[in-house]
Amino acid sequence: MEDYTEIRKIPKGVRVFLPEDTARQAKIEKILEKAFKRWSFFKISTPVFEYYNSIKPGWGKLLDRIAYKFTGPGGEMLVLKPDMTAPLARVVASNFRASEPPLRLYYMTPVYRFPTDSMVKKSEIYQAGAELIGVKGPEADAEIIALAADCAKGLNIRNFRIDLSQVGFFSNLLKDLDLSPADIRKIKNFVYKKEEMGLANFLREGPLKKSSVEKIIRLTTLYGKHEVLGEASALVSNKDMERDLKNISDVYSLLAKYGLSESISIDFGLVRGLDYYTGIIFDVFAEGLGAAVISGGRYDNLIKKYGYDTPATGFALDIGLVLDFFSSSAAGFSGERTDYLVIDAGVGAGEAISITMKLRDSGYMVEAGMVDRDREGHIAYAKGRHIKNVIFLEPSIYPKQAYFHSTDSGGGSCKSLKEVFDRE
Repeated sequence: MEDYTEIRKIPKGVRVFLPEDTARQAKIEKILEKAFKRWSFFKISTPVFEYYNSIKPGWGKLLDRIAYKFTGPGGEMLVLKPDMTAPLARVVASNFRASEPPLRLYYMTPVYRFPTDSMVKKSEIYQAGAELIGVKGPEADAEIIALAADCAKGLNIRNFRIDLSQVGFFSNLLKDLDLSPADIRKIKNFVYKKEEMGLANFLREGPLKKSSVEKIIRLTTLYGKHEVLGEASALVSNKDMERDLKNISDVYSLLAKYGLSESISIDFGLVRGLDYYTGIIFDVFAEGLGAAVISGGRYDNLIKKYGYDTPATGFALDIGLVLDFFSSSAAGFSGERTDYLVIDAGVGAGEAISITMKLRDSGYMVEAGMVDRDREGHIAYAKGRHIKNVIFLEPSIYPKQAYFHSTDSGGGSCKSLKEVFDRE
């Protein structure tokens, strides 16, 4: 017997979206699009692949580790876009320099990355995101976080948690210490991966004083509600840290005005693997999922790398994670269901086609029965496919009536087709 195992495989890090998945995905995207538009964000799209040199400013050396690279027909190096932020920065610098700020943009697109560690296992990531460009200050940071919360609410993600941090506060603590750039990168990597023991061992084996080691460990474990900001003030050692602490305090206060104080936790151990973040960063977690469903933050220096110096903040939502959340919880929504399965029970193919087309013209989702089964077989099939109703076109009552069976209630009756066609 021939073995088809190898040709049925798909590459690691990608997934197949079955019909029920794509139905849920479409509903997710519809909900998100409604939220984005309600906040006056406008949709943008960029190519699925870009010139390597166009994406390099946004990712630096990390691009070589994560990018799917290939050679174009002219010998140029191309990459599948690893995120939307860098391409969007290029677009803004190229097309919106004369626009009056702020600029509000959103997108829905797959991005592609080599999995770089145990924390990032997917190669193809379906993202939806929003970017608020051209405005500095806590008001813009609070708006983008509040929009992310609005998306979570719209998706029926109950009990979501927003972890809030300020990357400058941590970086400006480290700059006062006698550390090499390599040591700083190692410390940030330990913190990013939440490897507390590794961080503690590395710091204690290094040149730092015990008081400095304790200060770093204390900062990276500061987590909680508003009172954490008071505890962080005891760690301030320079004017930059003082400014950064005021920044996160101001954003927290504004988010409280959005009614989000109960959902927010301050996490000074939250750092990013990407170096382009410059201020407020945040993650949104759904109860029961270990990874963040939404991640974002401020990146004031990125667009400048493309020749246009303007601030920006934004976030990306992992649509695949949202799908996983709904498939593993009772809080989700089901995909679209077909309204009618139409069965030709002896009236002829022409009549059955006519009825299915009239139902579709009336706005219904309709499947035409094509397999020879008895009545119970058709009903069992419809139940298995989550079809709402089965219409049996029987010569004894057609065309005045047809037999309707509801798979939800299990009941059936004869009624006029005209009632169904005259859908409001």
